[in-house]
Amino acid sequence: MSPLLTLFSTTKPFTNPHIATIQRNAIRSWQQLGPEVQVVLIGNEIGLAETAAELGVLHLTQVENNAPGYPIAQLNFNPGAPGQ
Repeated sequence: MSPLLTLFSTTKPFTNPHIATIQRNAIRSWQQLGPEVQVVLIGNEIGLAETAAELGVLHLTQVENNAPGYPIAQLNFNPGAPGQ
């Protein structure tokens, strides 16, 4: 079944246990919306790949970032953008 809703999100690094718990809880709550919801995590933050694998969500690592390192949504969601 194709997802009816896809939720895209970036995260903070999973280095602070409190922040990591909050982020895992958020991802799990999105998964609880039902099987027709797909969760996609975007970025290369520390611990993100492991968390995405642990929770069974899609992880996109090919992201464009601005100078401070924040993902640029306009580039990441534009199929014609460089690197897509």
